[in-house]
Amino acid sequence: MRGMDAEPADDRAAVEERYRQYLDRCNEHRFGELDAFVAPDVHVNGVRVGIHEYGAGLAGVVELFPDFRWTLEELVVDGDRIAARLTDTATSADGERRIRIQEFAQYRLAGGLIAEAWGDLDWWRLDAAPDAGEPAKTAS
Repeated sequence: MRGMDAEPADDRAAVEERYRQYLDRCNEHRFGELDAFVAPDVHVNGVRVGIHEYGAGLAGVVELFPDFRWTLEELVVDGDRIAARLTDTATSADGERRIRIQEFAQYRLAGGLIAEAWGDLDWWRLDAAPDAGEPAKTAS
């Protein structure tokens, strides 16, 4: 199975596993390798952005929050649709602020790849997120 298309229970499990692999790639900040998961002409929130802009958008988040991490809390697969509830955690680039926000994302698959994505992770939400506590201490 090249991508994430599915309907029967066994295929649903394969789609879930592929989505987890996609999140692993994102959490490793390997956005240049998303072509195994994302269609070249992907649409985000109804706008065609293409895979390069898709990856650049994720890289932009990581530029502001270098340890940004997506944690999967709940995943629903129904045919060519995926719905994910995630908890996002990160520390600002200056190390002054930690955030923890809930994110919802939906996807439509085509040819086993993410062809459309809808989500609520916007820049204003990151900027407005309340401080989640003390930044992680690092050894000097």
